[in-house]
Amino acid sequence: MSDWIAEHFGLFGAAYGTALFMALLLPWLGVVLVLRQRLFTAAAVAQSAALGFAVGMALGVGHVHEGHGGCGIELLALGACGGVLAGMFAMQKARASSGGLESWAAVLFLFGGSASMLLLADAPHGLQEVQRLQLSSLLGASETDLLFAFGLLCATLAMGAWRGRRMLLVASDEAMAQVLGLRVHLYRALCGVWIGVCLSFAIHVTGLLFAFSCTVLPVLVARQWARSLRMTLLLAPIVSVATVAIALWIAQREEFDWPPGQAAVALQAVLAAVAMARRSR
Repeated sequence: MSDWIAEHFGLFGAAYGTALFMALLLPWLGVVLVLRQRLFTAAAVAQSAALGFAVGMALGVGHVHEGHGGCGIELLALGACGGVLAGMFAMQKARASSGGLESWAAVLFLFGGSASMLLLADAPHGLQEVQRLQLSSLLGASETDLLFAFGLLCATLAMGAWRGRRMLLVASDEAMAQVLGLRVHLYRALCGVWIGVCLSFAIHVTGLLFAFSCTVLPVLVARQWARSLRMTLLLAPIVSVATVAIALWIAQREEFDWPPGQAAVALQAVLAAVAMARRSR
């Protein structure tokens, strides 16, 4: 095991570190979406970010994977704009029924995916670029991506320490938050912006499948076992990081040689199915 760690982290240290940082960060965003019963919103926000990347590439701003897996800051900003707009829309639709907002999420998801393909249909390697965003290509992350992921994680922890309880209250019980005098619209906007920024970067560096899975599935698993919101906040990132670490180890073994992103998603999906089946019984 120690030889495997030394060999593979020497080759893919930045990619593995980025995957683990995002696996730790994304479940905390998922807790907010689960509290608001907006599970599919994460996929819609990520797909909207993919549309932002596609718009940038269609305008000739750059490519998703420049150099050693990097991404130009202008292109990353356009992707973030798409994710932020979708995130703010989802969080600001507080009074919409769950079914109505989920319908909008489905529309955004399908439009983002189809429009990205149409924009880059005639561009050289355009469809390959879109496919990289849709799939979980963990091994393309660079050292810059690693530092950016660490920065997002630190900023999220700082934001949680500063206003985390108020954000969770707004997400879970807006009526009580209004009674206590909190600026509900401001907190909703802040959550929407941050969810959009983090998911936009996640889809750039890990792909939509991995980003959506780590945002939602570990929270579903933790919710089946945890008896409080605080325990869910602790257990969800532990489940996410543990499953991603196991998937990275399994995927690179010679007898398997699996794509690590898909292996992590499959493992989380099986664990979520087992947890929900146990709870239903």
